[in-house]
Amino acid sequence: KGIGSIPCLLMARPLAPPPQSCDTFVVVGSGAPGAPPTIFGKNSDRPSTEVHEVVRFGRKEHPPGAKTRTQFLSIPEVPRTHAVILS
Repeated sequence: KGIGSIPCLLMARPLAPPPQSCDTFVVVGSGAPGAPPTIFGKNSDRPSTEVHEVVRFGRKEHPPGAKTRTQFLSIPEVPRTHAVILS
């Protein structure tokens, strides 16, 4: 049924597009005994069945002259890298 001669189908509002965003937050704790821990949170607009891996790479020390091999190049390594969390 509709109103007057206008079918209800034509009056329906279009569906809103799905979210197109990704949010990340980090609250870094002090590391002191009894202090709150570091909290990492992330949401994504990817399908709920898709794996969303979160990985941590620890800090590293490299000797002078060390190199990192990429697919086609060897590049000089820095003396020290920082720990990172990636997704």
